[in-house]
Amino acid sequence: MRLDSGVQMAMVSESRIAGDVKAAAKIAEKERLKEACAGFEAIMLQTMMKAMRQTLPEGGIFNRSQAEEIWESRMDEELADRISRGHNSPGLRDFLYRQLARPDSEG
Repeated sequence: MRLDSGVQMAMVSESRIAGDVKAAAKIAEKERLKEACAGFEAIMLQTMMKAMRQTLPEGGIFNRSQAEEIWESRMDEELADRISRGHNSPGLRDFLYRQLARPDSEG
């Protein structure tokens, strides 16, 4: 039984599309994993900054207001996020990514 060349072309085209969809899904999954690893690193950095800030002596002329505490917390959150996504990252995100990413040979 011989297939029509049009049917063969459609099968080859469908096969290519399926392969492209799988490749795109794999890339998207890796990008989501990278984002999750950077987010985890940011949380760790923020926790470290909060702990370091607590070691500073309190005092001065004025008591700290709730607004100041909120502002410092938000500043630490933003700084941690920028550090984790920048080139000077401590490397936790890269370590996590390497540990969690599946090799291409596995499916």
